[in-house]
Amino acid sequence: MGKQTLSKIAALSVDAPAHTIVFLDENDQPLRPSLIWEDQRASEEAEAIRAEDGDLIQSICYNQVKPIFGLPQLMWVMKNDSQTWKRTAKLTFIKDFVRGFLTGSVEYTDPADPIGTLFFDVNKKDWSDYLCDKYGIDKEKLPDIRQATSIGGEVSKKASNETMLPEGIPVKVGTIDVATDHLASGAVETGDLMIKVSTVGVLSIVVDKPLQRTVNYTIPVREKWISKSNTLYAGASYKWVRRLFSEESYESMDALAAQSPEGSNGLLFHPYLGGEASPYWSSQMRGAFHGVSSTTSRSDVFRSVLEGVAFSLRDSLSEFGDPPIGHGVIVGGAARSDLWCQIIADVLQVEVSRVRHSDAAYGSAMIAASADELLGDLIKRWVITEKSFSPNRRTTYGDMFEKYRKIASFLASLMSK
Repeated sequence: MGKQTLSKIAALSVDAPAHTIVFLDENDQPLRPSLIWEDQRASEEAEAIRAEDGDLIQSICYNQVKPIFGLPQLMWVMKNDSQTWKRTAKLTFIKDFVRGFLTGSVEYTDPADPIGTLFFDVNKKDWSDYLCDKYGIDKEKLPDIRQATSIGGEVSKKASNETMLPEGIPVKVGTIDVATDHLASGAVETGDLMIKVSTVGVLSIVVDKPLQRTVNYTIPVREKWISKSNTLYAGASYKWVRRLFSEESYESMDALAAQSPEGSNGLLFHPYLGGEASPYWSSQMRGAFHGVSSTTSRSDVFRSVLEGVAFSLRDSLSEFGDPPIGHGVIVGGAARSDLWCQIIADVLQVEVSRVRHSDAAYGSAMIAASADELLGDLIKRWVITEKSFSPNRRTTYGDMFEKYRKIASFLASLMSK
């Protein structure tokens, strides 16, 4: 990026994976690697917290206690890396740490990251005195809360020298990547469903109030919530089978998959290559092909993986109960595949669309370009639909899904023995 282009930047915003805590010393330098949300090492701590305060935490934080969240992870660090905990002067989150590099200050965060800590009082919009006191967390070490569209500082002279960004550019507080995904996709109205199929598959629906069984965050649009569930090996499954067959490209795989009929000639794939999240929450589940025969072809295998991931998304959708879904927007790598988009529309029985720009960074650009009250209008202008996929109402996927779920339940039961 040249100096002339850099000089045109009016504001910046940063997004990052949700509630990934960064442990800082007195000089704002990281003390240890952060625990990302996929990390399951805090399972014992989560179980203990859930037994003690599970209902209370859900009533305060609007999320169930799970090892993906901040409080169990902090408890794990306190127990297993006590020296780091003793040296910790501040706690922040990835996006805020990056913003701190640009501005020299890590004093602020938006509401979405704290919700994932399990010690943030959603109704008071501040850290919970009770939970912080009980679990030994000094509130003085925690960042203040500001709206995502608020200014969190300006590019410092030091950062300008290191990045070539002009000094003094405002840097917005920003928010988590799943929220900026929603902004970029235009899925911001109640009932809108965002389907993200990258390495992990994520279903995220816009709701007026948090749901009971799913993971909940806020988005910076008209005080809406997003409630999400996920399957762990979505795009990762297609990548795995490409490597397994040494296939040249995903496009060639799609072309072969299109030669197999709906249902992949009886071949069913369960994408549990290293465990599964919702609705099974088992790190021990493993994947399977069912229905392999002497006539099974490479085309059948490739299509069955596309269908299997779509079935796992539908299985994950059961976590939401029965909320009204108006429209789906598909983002991530799968959005580039017309075949996969159509399969997902058919399996979920929801019309889905593909938009021109769907990266989380595009949503962050919207935050950088707007004030809070103008963000909704900006989304309407910036989001451009490229193609829509209507579900085939006469598909046989409904019967196939019932078979898929029975096999999934059996696979889950094997791991409990």
